[in-house]
Amino acid sequence: MAIVGKRSDPVRLFARRLALLALFVIVLAACSALWDVYKKEKESRILKNQAEAQLYNLDMQESHLNGEITRLETARGKEELLRENYEMAKEGENMIMIIEPPARAPIVATTTELTKWMHRLIPFW
Repeated sequence: MAIVGKRSDPVRLFARRLALLALFVIVLAACSALWDVYKKEKESRILKNQAEAQLYNLDMQESHLNGEITRLETARGKEELLRENYEMAKEGENMIMIIEPPARAPIVATTTELTKWMHRLIPFW
């Protein structure tokens, strides 16, 4: 019976409740830290995907530019660039100019004898 009496000791019950409260606080702190780690992992995953997309775009741009460089290193590529930028022509080539036709004058409605007669007959027409 002495053992049963010691279990119901008020100091011992208070210590147990205090220990449970401390354990609960520790679990809450661990859950909070775990949630912060989850948020940071999610954010870093998004940033990683963005960086990979940017790297892919840069690789595509680099391959395009390398293709342009190899094209411009040839004589035909240089000629195309000069023709495009400076509108140059080779000897013996003629320049063709396409001229837009002049704009037509708008058609003005003319009055006929019938409309003049109607205006004289019905003045508010």
